[in-house]
Amino acid sequence: MSLPEDISLDEAVALLPEWMQSPDLVVKSARYEYDWPKVGGLIRDRREEASVSLRKLAGLMHVSPAHLSDMERGLKSWPMHRLEDATEMLGYVERANENATLQNKINTIREDG
Repeated sequence: MSLPEDISLDEAVALLPEWMQSPDLVVKSARYEYDWPKVGGLIRDRREEASVSLRKLAGLMHVSPAHLSDMERGLKSWPMHRLEDATEMLGYVERANENATLQNKINTIREDG
């Protein structure tokens, strides 16, 4: 995704999903651009922390695993809707993992009580 020539750094950062809004992800050459390897690395790290396979996230996003891998490695740019898809899907998984952990704690308390 190319950013408009007259966009400011703050505007470029604000276009990213909230959890990844950082000026470190924007580079300036003739104009501001996203640092796709860094953006993809953040998605990959978050995916791995959530214990989601590349194949699973690709399926949830309706892209091929090869395409997602290329985006995570910065070989392809991330269309904004794909960044939003990845953020949304990983958010669902993270909330489900948190709920499972909470339920396990509740079950342990009930068993001990």
